[in-house]
Amino acid sequence: MWFGTAHGLNRFDGKKVQVYKLPVTTVANSNFIRGNICEDASGNIWFCNETGIFCFNRLKDALEIQLGFDIYNQSAGTFIDADDNFWIIHPITGIGVYNITKRQYRHYSLQFKINLQSFVWMHFMVDTSGNLLFRIQRKDGVYKFNTHSQTYEHALAGRDIYTMWMNGNEYCFLSDGKLIVLNNSMQLQRSDDFVAGKEIRNVVPDNYGRLWIATLDSGLMMYNKNNRQFTNYRHNNARLKSLPFDLTTNLYIDRADNLWIGSDGGGVSRLDLKPPRFNLFPLNEGDYTFLKDYFTRCFYEDDQQKIWFGTHNSGLNIFDPANGAVEHFEYNKDDKSSLPGNIVSTIFKDRNDQIWICGSRGISIFNEQEKKFAPVQVKDIEAFLNPYDVFVYSMIQLKNGDIIAATIYGLVQIKLHGNKYSGSLYTNKQFHGAVTSAIEMYDGSLWITMPLNGLKHVARNINSSKENEVFFKGIDLRSVHIDEKDSTMLWISSGNGLIHFNTISKKYKLYDEKDGMANSYVYGVLEDERHNFWISSNKGLIYFDRLLQRFINYDVNDGLQSNEFNTSAFYKSGSGKFYFGGVKGFNWFTSVDAPFTNTSPGTAITSVLINEKPFHLDSTANANRIIVLPYHQNSIALQFASLDYTRPEANRIGYQLKGWDNDEVISSEMNTRYANLSPGSYELVYRSVNSNGAWSNPARLQIIITAPFWKTTWFYLLLIGVLIGVVIMITRSIAQQKFLKQIAALERANELENERQRIGREMHDDIGAGLTQITLMSEAAKRTAMPIDQLNEIGVTSRQLVSSISEIIWSMNAENNSLKHLLSYMREQLHKLMEHAGIPFIIEFSVPANNYILSNEQRRNILLATKEIVHNAVKHSQASSIKIKAEIENEFLQISIEDDGVGFNVNKEHSGNGIRNIKKRTAAIGAELQVQAMPAKGSKFVFSLLLKSH
Repeated sequence: MWFGTAHGLNRFDGKKVQVYKLPVTTVANSNFIRGNICEDASGNIWFCNETGIFCFNRLKDALEIQLGFDIYNQSAGTFIDADDNFWIIHPITGIGVYNITKRQYRHYSLQFKINLQSFVWMHFMVDTSGNLLFRIQRKDGVYKFNTHSQTYEHALAGRDIYTMWMNGNEYCFLSDGKLIVLNNSMQLQRSDDFVAGKEIRNVVPDNYGRLWIATLDSGLMMYNKNNRQFTNYRHNNARLKSLPFDLTTNLYIDRADNLWIGSDGGGVSRLDLKPPRFNLFPLNEGDYTFLKDYFTRCFYEDDQQKIWFGTHNSGLNIFDPANGAVEHFEYNKDDKSSLPGNIVSTIFKDRNDQIWICGSRGISIFNEQEKKFAPVQVKDIEAFLNPYDVFVYSMIQLKNGDIIAATIYGLVQIKLHGNKYSGSLYTNKQFHGAVTSAIEMYDGSLWITMPLNGLKHVARNINSSKENEVFFKGIDLRSVHIDEKDSTMLWISSGNGLIHFNTISKKYKLYDEKDGMANSYVYGVLEDERHNFWISSNKGLIYFDRLLQRFINYDVNDGLQSNEFNTSAFYKSGSGKFYFGGVKGFNWFTSVDAPFTNTSPGTAITSVLINEKPFHLDSTANANRIIVLPYHQNSIALQFASLDYTRPEANRIGYQLKGWDNDEVISSEMNTRYANLSPGSYELVYRSVNSNGAWSNPARLQIIITAPFWKTTWFYLLLIGVLIGVVIMITRSIAQQKFLKQIAALERANELENERQRIGREMHDDIGAGLTQITLMSEAAKRTAMPIDQLNEIGVTSRQLVSSISEIIWSMNAENNSLKHLLSYMREQLHKLMEHAGIPFIIEFSVPANNYILSNEQRRNILLATKEIVHNAVKHSQASSIKIKAEIENEFLQISIEDDGVGFNVNKEHSGNGIRNIKKRTAAIGAELQVQAMPAKGSKFVFSLLLKSH
């Protein structure tokens, strides 16, 4: 609901009022609102005043000025047409129109002169064709502006028009006590007498054939067109809910048939125009001052549909709903024909049309013509009566004509003896004690409720000493009702809830709060024509739909006398009306009219907070009903409104965030909050229910929480690709390592095989040849007497073989794989070789700084090549000195053997194997060999090898 006041624009959602205004810094920023408040297709609110045109931007939740007027005048907004034109009336200058999409303004001047001295408060209305009708001065009739042709038309000249409204396609005007009706061609249809002498400001017709009239001096008036009667509603200090102020100005009827009344000084009031859900007596507590209270205990409706009701302290009363009159009867101790006590607990009409009145001082039969009460004697009880006894809870008439009364002392049987009735307690003491109700079954047996002694099934012979069936002993039983659909079933009202009891199987079902009842203390049950039930309780009235197994609860805010009802104060009349009495009066209604349904309420989201900050739906979200948020803005608070203002405190909201909530949440709290929503797509489905139980159609809002990039599909695909690449790389690396290890193993195996082959070759070449030589020399020694020098040669050869075997074994030892071990071993072997040669020699070996590792082949070939060169020098060079040097420079091992002997011609081919073997051995290990020699000038052998440190 939107209200325009002098203080700005006001929004009411049923719970609170939000005020929107502009800061009053200049005259162009007045917050006074005149004329109609209009809504455009986008839901924005438009209005104007004397300073300009204003818009409430729904997306920004703020007021904006759209156009400022150059001239200060009392302009008023009227309506927005299908072409987005906002029409405005300037009472002095004419008609204005502002296109809200193009932001263009046009003006149509008045085609008549205004007498400012006769200028009065302007009245206007918009007809069904979108034309403007208005009056701006006294006794000048009404003007019509055709918004399509932009032409003026004048009617009712000389008439002083008070106000105007539409009745279908007819124009209705109030003027000088007359109701004037024109057709849509502005031709007079009729003129009827109407209320005169009132300063009328506004008239609105409702859906029930009534006119509601706002006046400046007489409050609110209602004219019933059906009976042509007026009703006046005015402020009354004695009534809490009367009109707050008599100066009424504006009227508006919402879609739920609530009349909103604006007053000058009294704010806004609401009047529910719908037929009352429950008729109420009294309408106001002070209506019947002769009644001490309205505590109602029992009912009866006569043929004239007057309502008889007994009270706890105010006797018997007969209420005429047609005129509100009450006929009152009291106890008079000096009059034996008066009411039998001011506490009246039962009114009963028997089959002879006699009306029985049961009071705190006994039982009487009422003579309607004489207005007198004839006492009925009841033995064994009257001695116990006092003015405060509630004697009779209920009465029934048996098929045999006897009257059974359920009393505070037990069951009383009343019989006709001659022409006089008398009664007494049943002799069967099983039925002594409080009995609240009794019913007769189809077989003549009785079911009675006793609050202390349970539900009892009594045979036809009630005075029999036979023990009767008892159920629910110890439960506070209030009344029992035979199911009108199935006479074998009973409905029992109790302090524990409503009991559905099968008299054949003796099984039962208990209904209480867990089943949806507002309260489990049940007084009585009435069955309607659909075989559903109305139930009185300690927390209002409850409607039970037995087919749907659903309860609908009504309380004082629905028009009940109060939330507390009374024992025995329930009654179904012959005309089909239901009566329920309580501590502050009683209600009555026709069952077919209830539970009442009406137009379903609208439902709106009035506020959205994202991470506790206001969020406004942009145009895309508004059109598509979607909110898209980043992953870190995932806490959402929502405020709802149920747009039925009949009884807003009873409205409830139902909502479910699909993808998050398992079930729909139904709550009277019009808000909810979702914290830390996971990325994903959700659908919020929400609806509301009003006080009549009518649900709105579900509305939907999609909420999308986008995932961070590291949780998006493309990132997962990229990550999977990267992982696959890493796995491939790792797999390839492992495979490559395995392959390299296999290659290394093969190389080691190949090296080992080569080493074996080398050792085999050396053993075959050196050792085999030596052994063969020794063998041949030994055979020769056998045959001939070998000279001593030849025998010595056998020894030399043998020693050489031993030395070769020793060298082979040394080179194969893994512990001798370093350059340090090689140089040490070479030094030792060269000393042995040179010490008996008779030639001076020098051995210079540098100590390696790094731990250089050599293969078996490298060690063997370096050793043999060096010994071969030194051996040749000793044997052939005739040198006077030999120098053997080993040094390391730039990771290269360089070995030089130099002598000062006869030398030789390097370029000349030599017949021996010495030079050839040296070259072969150095080449086998990748060493570079240089030979420098000249005849008579000595020789020098140098070979170098790249080393690897470890």
